[in-house]
Amino acid sequence: MHKIQLQKEKKPAINNSRTRATKAQVEEDHKKGNSEIRKRVKLDKQIHINRLAEEAEQAADSRNMRQLYDTTRKLVGKYSKPE
Repeated sequence: MHKIQLQKEKKPAINNSRTRATKAQVEEDHKKGNSEIRKRVKLDKQIHINRLAEEAEQAADSRNMRQLYDTTRKLVGKYSKPE
């Protein structure tokens, strides 16, 4: 989250830069930051999916069908647990 906030702060710096050289430098830094954030988000998403898959496996092993069903729905992406 900290890196995302830093990226948001770099955007006005691009618009407020006075010379082409500084604008190009700030844009390059912004691109690098965006690529790092995308990589991290992708990694975090994969970790989250693996964790959910492990939960589903444990639920299946313990024959807990409710938890297995809920976890499977989370993995599929069509999940809304009634309250």
